[in-house]
Amino acid sequence: MENFTLNTMVEDARRRGFKKIIGEYLPTLKNQMVREHYDQLGFTKVDEKADGAKRYELIVNDYQPKECYIVKA
Repeated sequence: MENFTLNTMVEDARRRGFKKIIGEYLPTLKNQMVREHYDQLGFTKVDEKADGAKRYELIVNDYQPKECYIVKA
């Protein structure tokens, strides 16, 4: 599901002329299970705060679509 969602987001960002997608991880007890989520999706960490908050970016033109078994209808 994550790959399908990211592929779709990047496709839309390209169509709209966006250069990058920014993501932010905010540490909470509930968010711990996804703390490496952006890393696993290919985002690059660009900042990390003392409280563990992290900021990521994905360069739209460099993105290669990820394998996915979900198809848009």
